[in-house]
Amino acid sequence: MEKIDFVVLWVDGNDSEWLEQKNKYMERKTNDINNMDNRFRDWELLKYWFRGIEKNAPWVNRIHFVTYGHLPSWLDTTNPKLNIVNHKDIIPEEYLPTFNSNVIQFYLHRIPGLTEKFVMFDDDQFIIKDTKATDFFVGDKICDVYGENIIYPSKIGDVYPHTLLNNMQCINQYYSKRQVYKKNFFKYFNPKYGIANNFRSLCLLPWSNFNGIYSPHICQTYTKKYYELFWKYCKEQLEECSKNRFRKRSDYTTFLIRYLELVEGNFVPRKESFGKRLELGENNSKIYEAIKKQKYHVLCINDSNIKVDFKTTKEELKKCFEKILPEKSSFEK
Repeated sequence: MEKIDFVVLWVDGNDSEWLEQKNKYMERKTNDINNMDNRFRDWELLKYWFRGIEKNAPWVNRIHFVTYGHLPSWLDTTNPKLNIVNHKDIIPEEYLPTFNSNVIQFYLHRIPGLTEKFVMFDDDQFIIKDTKATDFFVGDKICDVYGENIIYPSKIGDVYPHTLLNNMQCINQYYSKRQVYKKNFFKYFNPKYGIANNFRSLCLLPWSNFNGIYSPHICQTYTKKYYELFWKYCKEQLEECSKNRFRKRSDYTTFLIRYLELVEGNFVPRKESFGKRLELGENNSKIYEAIKKQKYHVLCINDSNIKVDFKTTKEELKKCFEKILPEKSSFEK
């Protein structure tokens, strides 16, 4: 079996040096949801990310831990499966420091020793149920869910929809929707995607351009080959975006790499129920239940703009993870 690596991005929002740098460069705006502190706060759940990998994806070749430079005190950096990657190891110096996760992700293919096929995780995306390598790749093809979608502006000033629109502009520049569908029609309509995705794709079929592509907020499968294509098509834009130390409307995202693989038909259909994103809020019982009952293979526990009792919620999440992942991993000292 060809080797598959995992890449995880992590930030310690309590690190004084990092905070000093962040505050130095940040242009403070009232109620700027794109750069609020909750995007960087530490829920202290990372050890369960590693436990989930060791228990539910023991086949992984290596884990590349991408960080500003700080490390969890409990992390055993001598583990032979672990590679610590500092931002300065992969991102050109003129763009550092950066607090923009989009920019960090632009350069992941430059990680020394990274395998051709890899899976990228944010630190809030956990494997909580047994997985196989073929859940992520079959041969050289990624496993994914397709669905055409619409992009609509947020009411709260979120830059995210704008970044998706930037991505789609590139797709429509280089690909004919009619030719894409004609070549692999039955890959784009599949029972595994669920009724909603198929219905949206069908409704948007008459439009000659892609409106948008469904983007599940879970771990993403990538190949370095398509990372190179991403840079080939968007080099000038990506270099300009790399100057954005914080998220901005002009950003592109690495979802575009996934879109390239999808429109070229370089994928194998996967069930939508494989992974799920749930957002923290006032009532988190659905999240607690999803963890304890291991409802999904991959679960993203997304922080939100809704005020939560941080301390109480954090402890409850830890209890849930302890129930399914009580054993210390080899990545812990």
